[in-house]
Amino acid sequence: MTVTIAFRVALHLVTRRRLENRWRSVAILLSCAYAMLLALGSLSVYLLLEREQARVDDRWPILASPDEPTRLLVVERDDDWDGDQFPVFWIEPVTGVVPVLPPGLPRMLEPGEAAVSPRLDELTRKHLDLAARYPDRIVVGNEGLQNPDELIAYYRPVEGRSLGESPFIIRVAAFGQGPAEQRGPPLSQQNPPNGTAVALGLLALAVVPGMVLLACGLAALSSARQHRFQVLQWLGGPASMLAAVSVFEVLILAVPSAVIMGAAWYAVSGQLEAIPFLGRPVLRGDLQPSIWACLVATGGFTLVAVLLAAAEGVLAPFRRSSQARPGLRPMVVSRLRLALLTLPWLLLVFGARLGGYRGALALMSGLILIPPATVSAVPHAVRAFGRLLRASSAPALLIAGRRMDWDPFGSGRPFLGVTALAVLLIGTTGYIRIVSWGDPPRSNPDATSYATIGWLNPAPGDIERLRNALGSDTVVVGLARSQQGDVTIYGSCPALARVIRQLPCNVADPFELSPVARALLPKIVPPQVPIRLGGEGAAPPSGALVISGESQDSLQQRSRTAAMTNLPAPTVQNPAGFGLRASPLVRWLTLGIAAGASALVLGTVLLAVNGVMEWRHYLRPLIIMGIRRGQLQRLQVSLFALPFAVHAGLGLAIGLPACWFIVSRDGAPMPWSHIGLIATAFAVIGAVGSALLYYFAPALQLRDQRE
Repeated sequence: MTVTIAFRVALHLVTRRRLENRWRSVAILLSCAYAMLLALGSLSVYLLLEREQARVDDRWPILASPDEPTRLLVVERDDDWDGDQFPVFWIEPVTGVVPVLPPGLPRMLEPGEAAVSPRLDELTRKHLDLAARYPDRIVVGNEGLQNPDELIAYYRPVEGRSLGESPFIIRVAAFGQGPAEQRGPPLSQQNPPNGTAVALGLLALAVVPGMVLLACGLAALSSARQHRFQVLQWLGGPASMLAAVSVFEVLILAVPSAVIMGAAWYAVSGQLEAIPFLGRPVLRGDLQPSIWACLVATGGFTLVAVLLAAAEGVLAPFRRSSQARPGLRPMVVSRLRLALLTLPWLLLVFGARLGGYRGALALMSGLILIPPATVSAVPHAVRAFGRLLRASSAPALLIAGRRMDWDPFGSGRPFLGVTALAVLLIGTTGYIRIVSWGDPPRSNPDATSYATIGWLNPAPGDIERLRNALGSDTVVVGLARSQQGDVTIYGSCPALARVIRQLPCNVADPFELSPVARALLPKIVPPQVPIRLGGEGAAPPSGALVISGESQDSLQQRSRTAAMTNLPAPTVQNPAGFGLRASPLVRWLTLGIAAGASALVLGTVLLAVNGVMEWRHYLRPLIIMGIRRGQLQRLQVSLFALPFAVHAGLGLAIGLPACWFIVSRDGAPMPWSHIGLIATAFAVIGAVGSALLYYFAPALQLRDQRE
């Protein structure tokens, strides 16, 4: 009988057409739908990374053993295009056995042929210089890709050349997820994100803000609902009945919303070929969770909504009336609040000092706990600021200060999301700084451009092949290193002087290298390593020095093209190194910040609108007393702007030391420019909100009074 009554009351609350009831229904539907979308999106991202990791694991080379003969020779080298460095795996079949192929290769490559990833193939079609590096190529299949955005290539030496014997060669018997002790180095562009770190990041940046949004939606109050709860309490209704009414009300709205969102995401995610708003390509189907996963996510989400609704209903009888002063009750929660405030800072200090993976994990855990810890402390700041305003002579400031002092929870409830968002943005900005910060490569534009080339299995005529490929304007000389570490450059001083300006040479001895000339040579070895010039010896050189008067980038690209199309498994090095590129983690953090920020902003909007709805009742006595429109405008702006400033200011103030702990881990500078943009954004939001209230809220209040 109690259940039936509770269901009928809840159904009546949902279907009633009063403005307050409609607003609560809309708030619950919006918060449930968006929170469910964040939960499903987080699940899809986690499944995406797991599926990509599985394909990377399938590329693990299983080393040859006495029981498993060598079926393929593999050695890893690298290539570079437009600042993106990516691996090139040189492969060679073993005579007399059937070769084993890496995943994604439909057949064994012909001599001089390459297999490239789809993105690399697309780049070669757009850039002729890169296409010359892979003139004869096929495309790697999807089963051999971590993701469609991956840059990777397989190359077989040209006809008549082999990888030879080298300790760097991997002797492969098979590919796949074999025993760990038999695995070789992974054939991967980069290590995929760690599953634990990804789960914590999703929890901090998407799931927790989604739950905050859900709580904000469930906190939307209506006068009819409060009136019925009071009637049930006066009639002696137990707390279980109030909880049942709240649960049924939420179930009527949340279950259809969650089911529709789950079905829609299941249908849409299976067709996605890129992550929404991030633009990062994915294989079709990688983002789609299974039906069972969607059902479990829907059930778990509904359970969380039910628990929040039941807690709200159970606590309703214990709420103090509007005549009693709402207290902070520090003696009841002091220990819990102390632990919540202390633990995040301990984790941040531990993470900053420890370093490594465990340090990063501690930093991420501290970043997760900082927002709720700050939210738990903000009522004290609101009350303290309200006491300061009570000394003001302005009526609007005085009333706002008395309300903040009297009820710090109620006056600041709409802005709890602002506090959490400010801390989250500042802290995550620091995390982005440490994963993207580094010393940029330095180069002297006036210095002579050069590159060094090394390759496997040197053969006579290799230097001449490089000279023919690079042209007469480029000086190519052989390099050899003795067992004692001395370096011999197989070239004369006049030959080097063609491209090295002001290089002094001895006409009588073209192979003499004076200290002044040594200082002008490219810095291919440390100064303490002896260098001498000499004629080409009987043994082929193990490397080459390429010198030119062109730009360093141009020489780098031309040297790579010449080496890869003529030599087996070459390595090209240049003094400038590789261009500084932001870590891929930055894009993931940016997506997480956008998801979490959107949830917190929506939750703040819901609570702010709910506050305006509640002000209709709180300000009614003042309107009856004849308050003028201008006074009402100033009062509502004060009731909005002052708590907003306290919440945003405290969030930014707490976020600054959290950001400092994070960036100090790697010695990176504070991202003051980004922090300034965040603070400016909050100031603009506060100004826009105040302006909207100034012009529109009084009309709603006065119209409601006339009605």
